[in-house]
Amino acid sequence: MLKNSAGPLSNSIISGFLMEKGYTDYFTISAVVSEMDSDGLIGVESSYNRTLYTITSDGEDALNFYSDKVSEPVRNDIISYLKDKQVEIDESREVRCRYFSHDSGIWQVRLSLWDGDNIKTDLTFTVDSEKKAKKICAAWNDDAEHINSFIIDKLLSD
Repeated sequence: MLKNSAGPLSNSIISGFLMEKGYTDYFTISAVVSEMDSDGLIGVESSYNRTLYTITSDGEDALNFYSDKVSEPVRNDIISYLKDKQVEIDESREVRCRYFSHDSGIWQVRLSLWDGDNIKTDLTFTVDSEKKAKKICAAWNDDAEHINSFIIDKLLSD
């Protein structure tokens, strides 16, 4: 799936496809994804409420080696599923938020808004609690475009 995608895919897209088609269950997906990450076959970007995956060059090499093991119907299912879920895939890539702690209880919150492969906004805030960091991420994920427009309008006002 990752090779057929133009960018990162969310955990919900990948697991949704595999479970919808009855290929495996969620626990097996989690174990395999973890192993692929450990082996350097996929890249993992975790944020507040989602995880995005990309295929690495080592992952592409492994996939090329085993490509004849994936049947044509499965390949067609993947391509069809990605087309059907394109809007959801695009939305999962556009808005990103992650937070992490620093020494002495300080939290950094990084918000970003993407347009394809181009970053539109990249903001970092420092707050004094994880609760505040989570609240900022939740608000950003709910209304990033509006918040972004508000900030730009405020900065440009006289």
